[in-house]
Amino acid sequence: MQIISALLLALPAVLATGDYSSYNQGQDQGYSTEQYGAPSQGYNTESYQGGQKHCIQEWFGTAPWCSGTCPEGWHLVKTADKPEGCEQSNYSKIVQSCEFSDGKKCWKGIKALCEKCY
Repeated sequence: MQIISALLLALPAVLATGDYSSYNQGQDQGYSTEQYGAPSQGYNTESYQGGQKHCIQEWFGTAPWCSGTCPEGWHLVKTADKPEGCEQSNYSKIVQSCEFSDGKKCWKGIKALCEKCY
C-alpha cells in the first residue's frame, strides 16, 4: 500500500514536468521480486521470440479443378475451396510470407494451405 501511495503522489509531478528522473528515486525502498512471491533466479526461461519458428505459407491447388496437396517437406495447415489468407504469427511461429492467398474458388476439390518452417 505504501508503494501505491508513493507512486500516486509522484505521478502528478512527473506528468507536469515530463521529468522522469526523479520518478523512482527512493520509491522502490529495496523491494525485490521475492517479496511478492516471484523468484528472481533459478528458472530456465526462454525468451518469447527465442523459441519461435520462422515459416512460409503457401496455398496449393489450381482452380477450378483443385487437387490441393502439400509438397514433400511441407505441413498441412488447413484446407478450403477458396484461399482465406494465411495464419497470423503467434507465440510459436513467425509467418514470414503468405503466397497465393487471393486465388480463385474451386468448382470441385480443395486447396491446401501448407507451411514450411525452419
